[in-house]
Amino acid sequence: MKKNRIRRYLTRRAKEKLAVDESEKSSDVTSKPQEEIIASQQAGETDDDENAKTFVFEDEGHTFGNVLKSIISDDPDVEFCGYIVPQTTNSKKMYFRIKAKNGKPEDILRKGLASLCKVCEMANQTLENSMERYRSSHS
Repeated sequence: MKKNRIRRYLTRRAKEKLAVDESEKSSDVTSKPQEEIIASQQAGETDDDENAKTFVFEDEGHTFGNVLKSIISDDPDVEFCGYIVPQTTNSKKMYFRIKAKNGKPEDILRKGLASLCKVCEMANQTLENSMERYRSSHS
């Protein structure tokens, strides 16, 4: 049952992230929190690089970051994809970096989140079908 809760959690979080309004993004590097500046510097981000972006996810950690990274890394339009969760802060933030070969990083992130939703829904359906078959054969 724990795996089912994790799948539901990942599905819910992916749908929430997919619905985030892009107007909240900040383009001024001086207004970024120190952790985001460090994450951007570690990833080699410059302000004039339109093919690379660092996205900040509130209240997220390695569970969400790792699965999203795995999905987005398989996209042929992605040159680099990675994330960090700084341990120096009290707030739980994940900094997710995408550098695109082709297209916009925002579009690649949207596509990755949509794929994550589909994967979670498919996993939930497979689990439900298996549980139903088990119940029917053992009753």
